Amino acid sequence: MPVPTPGDIRNLVASGKLDKAVEAFCLWVDGNPNHKLANDILLLSGAYHKLLLDFHRGTKTQEIFNTESAKIGESLLFFLKECEATADSQDDNPPVFRNYHALSIDRSEQTKSFNALFKPDKPFQFFFIYGEELHAHQSMFERIAYEKEGKLLDHLNVGLHKRENPQTIVVPPFRKGIDLDDYKKGMLTYFFGAMGLPPNEHEPILEKNFAYVLEQTPRINAAADHVWIFLNIEEEVWHPVIIPEVARWFILEFCGDDTGGRTTNFSFFFGVIYEEGSQKVRDEVREVLAKSELVKAIPELNMLERTDIEEWFGLYKQFMPRARQRKELLKKCLENLKEYEENGSYYMDDVKPELEDIIEDINEE
Repeated sequence: MPVPTPGDIRNLVASGKLDKAVEAFCLWVDGNPNHKLANDILLLSGAYHKLLLDFHRGTKTQEIFNTESAKIGESLLFFLKECEATADSQDDNPPVFRNYHALSIDRSEQTKSFNALFKPDKPFQFFFIYGEELHAHQSMFERIAYEKEGKLLDHLNVGLHKRENPQTIVVPPFRKGIDLDDYKKGMLTYFFGAMGLPPNEHEPILEKNFAYVLEQTPRINAAADHVWIFLNIEEEVWHPVIIPEVARWFILEFCGDDTGGRTTNFSFFFGVIYEEGSQKVRDEVREVLAKSELVKAIPELNMLERTDIEEWFGLYKQFMPRARQRKELLKKCLENLKEYEENGSYYMDDVKPELEDIIEDINEE
């Protein structure tokens, strides 16, 4: 299938075919995986599919659906304008310092543990990332994917920037069910949506498996060596008995060992997210993970220290060669984080945006 042009996508929006426009934009991303907005466009697609799911489930009214669809359409047009402005491709003049370099701050304990558990040639692997919400589980997931694809080292080797961004898929949080089958269907509903498959068009989804998804999805490049998939499990849906059973079913029955004849390997990450101070849930999660055999848990996400931020500035000092400039940027960063500081420590959810702002400021100089 030919890659749609920004003009093709704009025409779909103008004719009121937002669903087709979103689908076409995802195809455009497949053909331009290195574009700086690639991940943002895929996130927009996920937001649209979640809106569709909520509307079909009756949790969004027609009025709310129309309003939010219009906002997504506006965002899509904004991204189109940006894509047209950078039509010469990132590969011709790639930024040296990229937003995803913010992911490399600390997390060394989790990364070391994951590297020890990871088997690069295994078709299916399953991991737990767990901790309080402000530790930014998805950032940990992205760090792993970008690091394994070699992208976090592209500041050291200019040739590495030409590697494609890792193929990542993020499944939005699903709703709490009333029983085991309801939980299963809730997870698959959002899983199908994240794969670009309207769930209502693939019913009964509980009778489908991952091989079926691979045959139908427009989101996964058939030539991909590895696909990284993140599934949100928030505190609101956590159940110490049902969630482990859902994970077991997903692994053994839904996924099995069938990759649909592909040579692609798949790594799934269950992001178990609980609120700050939820000690009961935290204890339940720890107990479940300690007993888990099918899913390997990396160490619980932890706070960042001031020294971690200082080390990050040192890691990328080649982009801030003047010591005075580097010290001023560090000082400004810490001042901006002051209101979020807790006993000299910081949450990744607060630190990452600050580092991304610094990267963007440096690239604009």
